[in-house]
Amino acid sequence: MKHLYGFCTLSIATILPIISTAQKLSPCLKGGFSIEFDGKCNLENFLQGYKNLFEHTLCDHTLDEDVRLQLGLPIDATNVDLKAAVRGICEIAWKNSKKTPYAYTHNKDDQFEQLYYNGGTYWNEEVETLLEKGERTNYLKTDAAVVRQFYSSRGQTAP
Repeated sequence: MKHLYGFCTLSIATILPIISTAQKLSPCLKGGFSIEFDGKCNLENFLQGYKNLFEHTLCDHTLDEDVRLQLGLPIDATNVDLKAAVRGICEIAWKNSKKTPYAYTHNKDDQFEQLYYNGGTYWNEEVETLLEKGERTNYLKTDAAVVRQFYSSRGQTAP
């Protein structure tokens, strides 16, 4: 099973089905909104993110009921149904999210990654040498600086 981790923003307006008008109650949160959380995209994190929005509404039903209404489920839907609905939203959100190719972390050719993990690149075999004049050779901190630059910028923000 694929697990979805990381920072997640779920835009409900674009990924939820149209809610049935046959239900008597309607969700308290209207219009488009986003749920944000860190960690795995699952029911627990989804409910916590929804709770953060729900707390600021005046509503005549519970958070659990409102989530079910928002997802187009009957109020008495089981947790299994609720988990399945959230899982579907997570999969759609992950599918539609912008991905950063791993190759951006090292800016080398396509074979570099496999060679690195097999232990066959100069990054694996370099031994830093401090020359008599104070100069360094094979200084991995400099040679692989692009990795730190990636981590400090796009690696912290991109999925």
